[in-house]
Amino acid sequence: MCSAGVAAAGLAARCEVAGGSFFDKVPSGADAILTKHVIHDWNDTRAAAILANCRAALPPHGKLLVVEGLYPARIETSLESRSAAANDVNMLVSTGGRQRSEAEFRALFAATGFRLARVLPTPARVAVIEAVLA
Repeated sequence: MCSAGVAAAGLAARCEVAGGSFFDKVPSGADAILTKHVIHDWNDTRAAAILANCRAALPPHGKLLVVEGLYPARIETSLESRSAAANDVNMLVSTGGRQRSEAEFRALFAATGFRLARVLPTPARVAVIEAVLA
């Protein structure tokens, strides 16, 4: 959302639009950081760089909210499982990224100073994955 969109939505007093690269720095000063369909675009090394910058920007009580599809622990014949596998291949071919399971997010978070606190499924075939500082 651009600055004009933030103002039009009546959020200018509590929201700021900031440009930049999350590989360089993530703006600080917030109690939570939300990413949506970002981490799956990147391999583990690049994803860890983003998460490390999120970690550096958060206060000790801060939370990271990652909205992503979760890769099932095991691929089987259900439509949901096959869709996850197709999306995983799409991410690999398109961006070099990948879908991750809950266990893979847990490991990625642990490697970057976070602890996976909970996973909140949604009706939209994505989950809100909440991480807190370890």
